[in-house]
Amino acid sequence: MYINEFKFVNLKKQILFVVAALLMTTVFAFLIEKDVFGEDEKTFTVGFDAEFPPYGYQDENGEYVGFDLSLAQEVCDRRGWTLVKQPIDWNSKDMEFKDKRP
Repeated sequence: MYINEFKFVNLKKQILFVVAALLMTTVFAFLIEKDVFGEDEKTFTVGFDAEFPPYGYQDENGEYVGFDLSLAQEVCDRRGWTLVKQPIDWNSKDMEFKDKRP
């Protein structure tokens, strides 16, 4: 009797998991469709340490370049967004982020 009860409880958990996963997928799809994530703006701002080569630095032409910025640019190219490069002072980044929050 105990083994049958265990199988029934396990089956209920599996069904509950599948229903929850479907619900979350539906909600996420709805949010994307309604553009809740702010894609109307189509800009992607990247804060980076401009003195941390090869991840982010200023080249001889004065352009900000690096691995992080190249990756961000690729994401923007694929999504049709505009990349905004925002150099920050890494030691004061927490304060800068708090000041920019709405």
